[in-house]
Amino acid sequence: MSVMAIVSLTASAQSYIGGSACFELKNVRYTGTSHNNSATVTTFGIAPEYGYNLNDKLALGMQIGVSVSSVTHQPSTTTIAVDPYLRYKFVKSGPFTVFNDFVLEWSTNMTDDDSASAYAFGLRPGVSVDLGKNWSVAATTDLFYYKTYPDDDLSQTGFAIDPTNVRLGLFYNF
Repeated sequence: MSVMAIVSLTASAQSYIGGSACFELKNVRYTGTSHNNSATVTTFGIAPEYGYNLNDKLALGMQIGVSVSSVTHQPSTTTIAVDPYLRYKFVKSGPFTVFNDFVLEWSTNMTDDDSASAYAFGLRPGVSVDLGKNWSVAATTDLFYYKTYPDDDLSQTGFAIDPTNVRLGLFYNF
């Protein structure tokens, strides 16, 4: 009976599985008393994702991502992030859905000789397009985030849609 109950819940569940990838290449200019130069930042990342639609407007999901960033004349940084989120779907029109994710994040950044953990929350807007009965693609970016590194007494805040930091994903809906 337990197996039948699990199978029936899974059969009627509106879950999705997939993932996204991102590639970012940008030139950053450092200014100040000790810095007055520029550097190129290159980042590549993948993030498998699982989600469950609670109803037509809300979904719960989880991303687990790995990315590698390199900055000119510095060692590369590997980041592992766990991002649970609550998705609110604002508009559904035909195959298009406009949504926003409220994201909580735990991450660790590792270089050759150092590592630092961080905690963050933020808003991640996106749009998805249904490709058929079970497949969809989605694009997301960061709108707002607050990240803190408690060991280093450092925090970051960002507020803007960055067209150089777009995640593209492919999802199977079952």
